[in-house]
Amino acid sequence: VRCGDIKCRSQKFVLNRKVANFCDVQELKIQEVREEFVEGMENQEGNHPDEGRDAGRAPRHMEVEVSNDLVDQCHAGDSIVVVGIVRAVNSALASGRVGKRAEETSTYKLYVVGHSIVNLT
Repeated sequence: VRCGDIKCRSQKFVLNRKVANFCDVQELKIQEVREEFVEGMENQEGNHPDEGRDAGRAPRHMEVEVSNDLVDQCHAGDSIVVVGIVRAVNSALASGRVGKRAEETSTYKLYVVGHSIVNLT
């Protein structure tokens, strides 16, 4: 994609297919498994999960970005193991805001760049 004028603010661009590179990319949203959460509660300070400490608690989740051969390795509801690198991105910039105020925001969003997926189901 290229605009002829440096100061151009046009919203219309033409894709130059001769030099464009394409790759498969997928964003996964993973969440902790209920059984693992219950085991973790049992191991912490001798608490038993039936005491209601986890009642109403939503499972933690994280986004995983995969590309190329890792795309379509799992589907909704599958139990998987993901190996990757945790990255942080400024939450204001990630949501599409621009400018100096957005860059100075001190909250960050964590995500994982996936390098390996093992499907357990």
